[in-house]
Amino acid sequence: MTEEGREVSRPRTKEEARQELREKFGIADTSEFWTALQRGEIAKTEEWLKYITDNKEQFPQYHGTWDSWVADRQKEIAFYKEYQRKIAAGETVEKITPRSKKEAQAELERLFGMAKTSDFRDALKRGEAGKAKAWLQYIIDNRFSFPQYLANWDKWLADRQKEITETEIK
Repeated sequence: MTEEGREVSRPRTKEEARQELREKFGIADTSEFWTALQRGEIAKTEEWLKYITDNKEQFPQYHGTWDSWVADRQKEIAFYKEYQRKIAAGETVEKITPRSKKEAQAELERLFGMAKTSDFRDALKRGEAGKAKAWLQYIIDNRFSFPQYLANWDKWLADRQKEITETEIK
């Protein structure tokens, strides 16, 4: 309470925001959003994203990267819509291995000691180009087992290949 007797509202915590999303949609965060997409729950993910964008001020955990975060979720929804369209049309598509980003990263960590893109970059900086290339090749060979990269695959891959090239030029 303030001196004037009015309630002072405090910013909502990330956990409070996650809890609201979990109760309304069964999707608490981006990782669960990806899992829902992989299960084919596209309408639910669209409703989840619309709710967040319509109530932006209630979700401070996304404010720092709002524009890119929303754009990435829209791309991911579009990717899975197209994937579902191809399946419905009887087109041949590679099966996506449904798993969380955390599970995919754990596999990469176990195999290469590098779980994510920043680890790849760090390996390049340390002069471990061979290790970084092996990590990248494994992801290329098993692309559909790493759903966190699929929606932005072409750009993500081009960026990693450019980073390798730039390291080799130095």
